[in-house]
Amino acid sequence: MEFQGGGRAQGRPIDPGQRLKRLSAKLRKDRIRCLERTLCHVLAWADAAAAPDCASETHRQIALTLEDDRQQKEREIQALERQLAAKLARTEYIVLLSIPGINVVSAAEYAAEMGPIARYANPKTITGRAGLYPSRAQSDQVDHADGPLTRCANRRLRYAILQIADCLITRNKYFGALRERWKAAGKDPRHSRVRVGSRFARISYHMLAERNVFRHPFARDRHYIVQKLLTFHRVHGTSMAQTLADAQAVIEQLPQHAYAAETVPLVQELEAIQERRRRGPQPIGEILPLLLARLRIAPVQSKGPGDHGPR
Repeated sequence: MEFQGGGRAQGRPIDPGQRLKRLSAKLRKDRIRCLERTLCHVLAWADAAAAPDCASETHRQIALTLEDDRQQKEREIQALERQLAAKLARTEYIVLLSIPGINVVSAAEYAAEMGPIARYANPKTITGRAGLYPSRAQSDQVDHADGPLTRCANRRLRYAILQIADCLITRNKYFGALRERWKAAGKDPRHSRVRVGSRFARISYHMLAERNVFRHPFARDRHYIVQKLLTFHRVHGTSMAQTLADAQAVIEQLPQHAYAAETVPLVQELEAIQERRRRGPQPIGEILPLLLARLRIAPVQSKGPGDHGPR
């Protein structure tokens, strides 16, 4: 539907009230909220607007084509990220999602470049392979051990670690506080980025080698892996079948002592869904009881009058 200046459509004048109703109906159909007085201002501007440029239709077609291309690329990116989530869920690297600030994509990139953790003897082998250490220049009695990062390195692994370092600095309170402390001490931002990356490499090594979730003496809270994965799939519009399959694969990778903690947010979400079950279908409610059973926790039951047993 188009609203042209002057309130005309195909040469016939349109009643202002009718134009307002048509525009309101179009916005409601597209689920766009707008005040009526705002629509009146828009229509008043359209009446006073100058005539369109002679090439306006060409520009409009170009803009629509570019928008279609953007949406297509966005769908392709989301499909690729869904594939990354499916592969990550079936590896031990899924435990990295328990670290606040790390998402599915960054963890999958790190896992792809790292390979099996059994190939690394200690955390230093990770930073050594990634080249997260300064180069050293020696000549006669000259010895500079604080040069730029060494060139002999796996650049893709270094990139994955430094990308995670950026996420931790901006999304993790502990590492953000460290960055501020180093900044106050006059340290170069690149110094902070490399140090955070090195600390992440050390933390991730112990988590993966011990098959454990995130535990840090200075970080009280951790993220819940299954809930994080469900949120990721909900945002990406993943099918219920793939979401359930990935969540069950994640549970196979988790240590059993983490099961009880992982069920806490799932039980809370399931209770919230049951309380508003009469408002319409809630597909995620079909998945949560299965996940809770998989985690060896009985599904919560409805309470109060009208109780119909487990759902």
